[in-house]
Amino acid sequence: MPTKTWTLHYAGHDIRVENYWNLFGYARERLFVDGRLTDEAAGFLRTSAKLEARLPQENGGLFEVKSLLSQGFLGLSVVCKIWVNSELVLGDVDAGFTSPGRGPI
Repeated sequence: MPTKTWTLHYAGHDIRVENYWNLFGYARERLFVDGRLTDEAAGFLRTSAKLEARLPQENGGLFEVKSLLSQGFLGLSVVCKIWVNSELVLGDVDAGFTSPGRGPI
């Protein structure tokens, strides 16, 4: 079961980011687009994760999704930002993580 999940529907696509962790320091982050796992990161004592997906579109363009997960204030929470085609479409607000004007990763 995911510890925390962020979901949104954008431009006809369902986007989901999941974060798992345990008390032994193991963490796993996963990015799904339209129900399909597109990127995953895992390891011990992680403080952040970058996930990306590039999906071809019928018009020849790309649907790009990028997410950044990081420890929140004092490491007591996990916060997430999601960009689609370089536009920030979801962003948690948490002291120590967000900064004005921070662009896509």
